[in-house]
Amino acid sequence: TRITNCFISFNSSLIRDTSGNFIIQISSAQAQSISLFNPDSTNPSLTFGLLDLDSSVLSLTFDEPVDSTSLNSDLISLQSTPETLTNTSHFQTLINGEFPLYSASNSTNGLVIDIFIGTVNLFSIQRNLHLATDSTNSFLSFSAFIHDMNGNFINSIPPHNATQLYFIADSTEPTLQNFTLDMDSGYLNLTFDEVVVGGTLNPSLVVISSELQFENSTSAVRLSHTSNVPQIIDRYISIIISKESLDLIKLYSTQATAISNTYLTLEDNCVEDTGIPANPNTRVSIRVQRLILDTTDPNLVSFNVNLNSSLLVLNFDEPVVSASFFFASFTFQNSLTILDDYSFFSLSNGTILSPNGIQVTVKLFPGDVNSIQQLGSLFTSKNT
Repeated sequence: TRITNCFISFNSSLIRDTSGNFIIQISSAQAQSISLFNPDSTNPSLTFGLLDLDSSVLSLTFDEPVDSTSLNSDLISLQSTPETLTNTSHFQTLINGEFPLYSASNSTNGLVIDIFIGTVNLFSIQRNLHLATDSTNSFLSFSAFIHDMNGNFINSIPPHNATQLYFIADSTEPTLQNFTLDMDSGYLNLTFDEVVVGGTLNPSLVVISSELQFENSTSAVRLSHTSNVPQIIDRYISIIISKESLDLIKLYSTQATAISNTYLTLEDNCVEDTGIPANPNTRVSIRVQRLILDTTDPNLVSFNVNLNSSLLVLNFDEPVVSASFFFASFTFQNSLTILDDYSFFSLSNGTILSPNGIQVTVKLFPGDVNSIQQLGSLFTSKNT
């Protein structure tokens, strides 16, 4: 690279004169310095570019060896058009590009450098459906992001004259990495290993169960199609579980009450990634990473009383344990507030007729029914 590191040595078999005499050897121990040195002053140029979204690699080929340690990937951009960027074009400047991986066939000469673009860049590209989905919207521009072995920086490719990249599409199906379940708010948060299209997620192919394989579970709930899935493109998808499905999950005391009994199965073709063509997921079953228990007190929504049949029907805003009904805590009264003619009656006993659920049916004790009727001021109208 300079005159101080340019020396030559050779053995006598290098060449002969016209009489057949071999040249006098110059050994490496007595190497000879060169008499004239013209350093490399030519800037390297890019000759080929390949974007492989399946392996997250940007492979670049040059017309001469380059120094990989000089790489500054922050000066490299992907863009959707070869022209100057406008409001309708899309681009991604590489962020925190990781150290290049050399291709096996060209690692010794540095003509090819494979840059692993990293998950930050990959996910940003995948979230943009107008950038790097095929070769027609995959272009490369850069400034002096690398130099050759003599310090000559690469010839820049400006945004208004970007070069088209060869393109390998993502052909790997997305995989569910983990999930969290909030039984208090009804949120189910899914994390995938790549960006997926939320609008393609079918909640009826999501199953919450007490065992890893829901077919072997004592309790399992398939989410209803009415569960709300956001129309976003991201690795993180938050589903608002429908009240119907959430109530069913809560009904099972052996499910979603601890990390050890909370599992999720994402069945085949439940969601797709952003690839063209799209790649659907394959079935996976995993245990919950974080579980938030239900800590909200249930509310009584409405009730009905039929003294003729001695039935009390209570409707709640979430499932309750019917056997936990404590009769002495339940009081009938003839007004919303305490008035001069205020009357009340607390139950003494009865029979629970319904299983756990959002509705509890109670068969009133005959003695309580008689006492209520004798008061004369209770249940004489809708207002009492």
